[in-house]
Amino acid sequence: MSESIKSDVVFTKNGFADRDGMIMLYWFDVSGCFVREESYFIRRGLGVPANATHMAPPDAKASEEVAVFDKEKGSWSLLEDHRHDRFYMKETGQSFAGFVGPVPDYVTSQAPQSAYDKWDSAKNIWVVDEEARHQVLVNVAKETLEKTIAPQAALFQVLGKNFGVNAKNYVQKLQDIIVGNDKSSIELPLMPDDFEK
Repeated sequence: MSESIKSDVVFTKNGFADRDGMIMLYWFDVSGCFVREESYFIRRGLGVPANATHMAPPDAKASEEVAVFDKEKGSWSLLEDHRHDRFYMKETGQSFAGFVGPVPDYVTSQAPQSAYDKWDSAKNIWVVDEEARHQVLVNVAKETLEKTIAPQAALFQVLGKNFGVNAKNYVQKLQDIIVGNDKSSIELPLMPDDFEK
């Protein structure tokens, strides 16, 4: 911060200047975070503009700190600055932009690696929720049987055809996923190009 301007302007208990003069203003954003300082000419009987104060903020001791003005208390404080960081809710994995202040226990800066991750508070890391991932695979396998395989089977029946070995193996693999015989697959098997082979 630059040196303060020597000014004879005094502010009354109601916050109004007792005379015309130059003062140093310290601007802050809507959350109270220091933005900038500037020389400012103030007229007698006026107060400082909104989101500004004539009180100098403290110097941040580290790059991870920011001066924050509390309008109710009329004072500055230094808080942790996480405005440019990304955090994730441990409960949901939902991402959100940073904030000012200490990091709460219910968030982490570690990003989940998949849509199936859940927070393991004992290990303090994201782990894959295998059950959730398998359930999604089961749902996709059921949908594939209902919307792709069943109509194909009905068509084959009308035409007097049978599924070939590759198609039967494919259907069996889908059914194994659905009934829980196959819990190790993380994706559906490849659909055969030709259901007659």
